[in-house]
Amino acid sequence: MTKIIGITGGIASGKSTVVEEIRQAGYQVIDADAVVHDLQAKGGQLYQALLDWLGPEILRADGQLDRPKLSQLIFSSPEHQARSAQLQNDIIRQALAQEAGLTAKTLTIGCSAATTGPLASSGLDIQRGTEAAMAQINARGGIHGRALQLLMMDDAYEPERTAANVRQMLAQGQVFALLSCFGTPNNQAILPLVEESGIPYVAPLSGAMSLRKGTPLHRVLGGSWVGAMLVTALGSFWIQSRGHLSWIHLLSVWTVLGLAHGIWSLWRGRVLAHRQAMRGLMVGLAVAFVFTLTPERLLGRWLWQAL
Repeated sequence: MTKIIGITGGIASGKSTVVEEIRQAGYQVIDADAVVHDLQAKGGQLYQALLDWLGPEILRADGQLDRPKLSQLIFSSPEHQARSAQLQNDIIRQALAQEAGLTAKTLTIGCSAATTGPLASSGLDIQRGTEAAMAQINARGGIHGRALQLLMMDDAYEPERTAANVRQMLAQGQVFALLSCFGTPNNQAILPLVEESGIPYVAPLSGAMSLRKGTPLHRVLGGSWVGAMLVTALGSFWIQSRGHLSWIHLLSVWTVLGLAHGIWSLWRGRVLAHRQAMRGLMVGLAVAFVFTLTPERLLGRWLWQAL
């Protein structure tokens, strides 16, 4: 069982000495202060997020963050403190999660595949091929001096076991990235975990469209459809019955919110959430079309008169 130990203390209490002893013993050490410092450095993810939020007045003349001014702005109101906590916690948590699977000497890649059961031969082929490639890389010095190693977990091609394996790897900080989990239902089972954690996931072995960001044609058609939906939804507020909005305009509000959620999900790389949002909008479009066929609507009156 993997244990995670947090080391805290005041100034000159010996934290650095203890951490260095642990690091030299070959254990994984994640320095939260160093991670945050990198994120807040010029061009870092947290630097950019704070700049987008508070503007250039938080910068010094050299372009670095003006920490006293930043602190003053954040602690100027409870609302600023709450937003700062949410913004920084999300970014820092993702960055710390990406440090998992790293030690001073090794970089661990995780894979859940069938090494027993009817598809064991496929899983064993993945394992042997990956270990052979890692052996070649390690013979040339590894990755930045770290040796690659594979953490292979058997799932017998059962989606529930695949999800349990990945959940364990993530919870215990065992792996830096995931590689080539096998099978469409298995990949669909772990996709929410991958998106939530932000862990890199390379070469999933599946034909599932939920794992793909789409072809250029898909992006062009999808963007056109989103644009048409947005124009239609906003334009509907100028189509009123006797000078008043009706309950059907609630569908327009729902459409605008759904489009915003779908676009935001795609921007964050959450393909599954994006796909679910778009599907929901398609259902809403079908429902709206059905309501246009009622006798009190213009299209419905034309249809019923023709019949």
